[in-house]
Amino acid sequence: MFYVFFLVEMILLFLFSRLDKKILKISVLLLILLLVMISGFRYGIGTDYYTYEYIYNNIAESSYVEPGYRYVNIALKYLGCSYATSVLFFAFVTNVLLIYFIKQYSIDFVFSIVLYVLFNYYFISFNAVRQMVAIAIFLAGIQFVFKKQYLRFLLITACAALFHYSTFIGVLYLLCRINKKNIYMIIWLFSIPFIVLPIQNVIIKFMPASFPYAVYFTSSFFTETSNAAVLKLVVPNLFVGLAFYFRSGFNKKMEIFWLNLFIFSTAFANLAHGVNVLIRLNYVFQISEIIFYPLFISKIQKFQRPVVSWLMLGYFIVFYIFTVIIQGAQGVVPYQSIFFA
Repeated sequence: MFYVFFLVEMILLFLFSRLDKKILKISVLLLILLLVMISGFRYGIGTDYYTYEYIYNNIAESSYVEPGYRYVNIALKYLGCSYATSVLFFAFVTNVLLIYFIKQYSIDFVFSIVLYVLFNYYFISFNAVRQMVAIAIFLAGIQFVFKKQYLRFLLITACAALFHYSTFIGVLYLLCRINKKNIYMIIWLFSIPFIVLPIQNVIIKFMPASFPYAVYFTSSFFTETSNAAVLKLVVPNLFVGLAFYFRSGFNKKMEIFWLNLFIFSTAFANLAHGVNVLIRLNYVFQISEIIFYPLFISKIQKFQRPVVSWLMLGYFIVFYIFTVIIQGAQGVVPYQSIFFA
């Protein structure tokens, strides 16, 4: 029931934010507090909560985790902090940086925050702690892509990778500045057959058992393909088709960048379908959809926007209900807090 009330609160705050600017400011503040507190004060939920607790309690010997995550936790432990403090610290950093990213680039701040929750990126941070804090740091640095300060961008990317090495793939963001629409159309069309092809089985068949990360492809956790994964692909691919139709409306460089990135991330999602390890690699690109959807809505005719907005919000709510309330979003249901565990 907790996540039902959470959904209702998100919808109400979204509606209240539409009334006037004063209520918008209050709604934003409440949203930020809500997101940080629910994530920061969680207890025992998520597939990796106790794994991270073990790592924290044995952090001096945990050399297999990335150095950024390791040394931050060493510092926290040196200060006498409990594991609960580590959870709160990373929840705060991740959510604040992602909210900063949304504030910088979304034309509809509250809508994008709601999408951040409804599309599960918020709940992913309960499990993929290192990866999501790395993505949050990385996204704080993409401003340097737009400023053409590429060395700074690469330095921020390297800093983010200290928390999760997969973030290095984010350097491909630079390719999305190339304004060649045919390239993105070809990549997207090429990716569509992979939605139904058994890529996971092919990878497992040809992957040598000695490969260090083979376990991630063969374990039951990563080989299970959720029905939600198929559901998640329908709307993005539909919007890619619509985006090519409305492409002339994206005339600013930053708008074209978000369009290109959305098409690229959708193609990546198609290619990765059924391979959860690759799906996780795509998080750094796919999270751009929370910026793209409000941008796309702004490009359609004014009288159509309310209808399209409500239809999209309805789909996002259904996705949330299916993935979080029904399926549990990989162990986040039921919610438990350090205050009432």
